[in-house]
Amino acid sequence: PKQDLFRVWDFDRNVPGKSPEEFTPQATGSTPVGEWEIAGDASAPSQPNVLVPVGTCGSDPCFHFVTTRLQNFSYPDVAVQVMFSGETAGQGAGLVLGAQGPSTAYFVVLNPIEAIVKFYRLKDKQVTLLSSERVRLWNKPWHSLRAQRVNFLHVNRPKLAVYVDGFQVAATPEDVMPAIDRFGLVVQGETKAKFDSLHVLDLVTNRPMSDPAAY
Repeated sequence: PKQDLFRVWDFDRNVPGKSPEEFTPQATGSTPVGEWEIAGDASAPSQPNVLVPVGTCGSDPCFHFVTTRLQNFSYPDVAVQVMFSGETAGQGAGLVLGAQGPSTAYFVVLNPIEAIVKFYRLKDKQVTLLSSERVRLWNKPWHSLRAQRVNFLHVNRPKLAVYVDGFQVAATPEDVMPAIDRFGLVVQGETKAKFDSLHVLDLVTNRPMSDPAAY
């Protein structure tokens, strides 16, 4: 039977100045929820449009993000192209993977100035830095960020593995990455960023051979 295993948002069919209807904007803590809008950009990997955050915040930790919900993408492979403008010291932008349930999400945030990717957990409105890793970056304006919820050797203890510009970064230190059903984009603090070509693929080959796994 036909399976729904792959989704793409290149934002090129959206109207500039409008928000993409499939995505819900959110913010951490008491930060007002900011808007996200479609904008034209001739430099975009997928022309002519990109998605940009309109609202920013100064206090740290502070995150603006948008998410959309997909059913049955239990082992997602999520990728996006991101371009930064201005200073991003101590801040950054990247991907959101939301655990099943309304109160938990994971942020994978790239800071290109410091060449660091950071892993955050948002749970019950509290943001926790889980780890940070040094990364290698392309000498190009647009960077590739990719995150996967993966099982190794089909043992049912999934981790979140991350790739930046094609180079693998260490997985999150969480013992078990919970099931994911929301995906999106995030900016931290005053970061100025543009996003293009958000892809979500369900890695069916990473599902355990039995549920629950027998080993």
